[in-house]
Amino acid sequence: MTKEKQSKGRRQPVSEPVWLSQPIIGLNELAAMWPTGKKGLCRQAEIPLRTFNAWLKFTGPITSEQLEDLCATIHLSDGEIERARPTGGCLLVANTAKNVIQLYEAISHENELLACFEAVSTSSQFGGYRVLIFAIMGYSPTVILFPRGGPAEAALNRNDLPGFQGPVPIPSGFARFIDGLIEDMAEHDEHGHEGCDIFKDYFSWFLTLQHGEPEEEDEDERNEEDDDIPPHLRIAIDILATSYSEDPNVQEHSRSLMPSCNPSDKDLRALLRTTFANGFLAGLRLNRE
Repeated sequence: MTKEKQSKGRRQPVSEPVWLSQPIIGLNELAAMWPTGKKGLCRQAEIPLRTFNAWLKFTGPITSEQLEDLCATIHLSDGEIERARPTGGCLLVANTAKNVIQLYEAISHENELLACFEAVSTSSQFGGYRVLIFAIMGYSPTVILFPRGGPAEAALNRNDLPGFQGPVPIPSGFARFIDGLIEDMAEHDEHGHEGCDIFKDYFSWFLTLQHGEPEEEDEDERNEEDDDIPPHLRIAIDILATSYSEDPNVQEHSRSLMPSCNPSDKDLRALLRTTFANGFLAGLRLNRE
């Protein structure tokens, strides 16, 4: 028995220790709002709670393998770990207005907002919760449940959540989907990919929304040929181009076609975004003609 356990333990290579030298913005707030608590988050990421707490306090490391699982669980941005931020996609339960505001700032920081609204429905009371849904360009929506009458409700305003659109009626099927999330959330720990399921079924509906404070377009830089493209279609192009450029398979194939250039990951993604968007616009112009 002992030899069998030892052999199983040696099936994977030993991971490198990863230390934090400064806080990951938004991570503490996200962990505090995980529906099954920080323990549930640690169970899903397969990190002992004591190890995770020590890592957050800079008194101990986690392994590179654990970091990879954590990044996948809560969608941390790529790059140096000290500069990482959550990018959204999780289901959370608000505990304080301060935590909601700080997490919102962490996710939306220097990113373009696709939508931010309170979901309302004539067919559901959402189990006594108020429901905030927001998404940034190229990433899945985040859902935050607010217990009615709780202190966190104070965050649901335009001053604290820039771009907040207020109440928005959602389709009945979407309301039933949220009801299902609420019913299931206490029974399992996997709440980091709920936003992906939302976009899977309601992506086109999101494109009909116009978020609260869109940036004005620079007239000198705008392509006059595309003036008649509806705003929601422009948003669709941006999202599709971003998703396309982030696809590892697309990146690998594109890099293999230009071995002499060997572009950086950042330059390659920018190239793919531009190429895909231009191709999409060319197709639209061809259809109009």
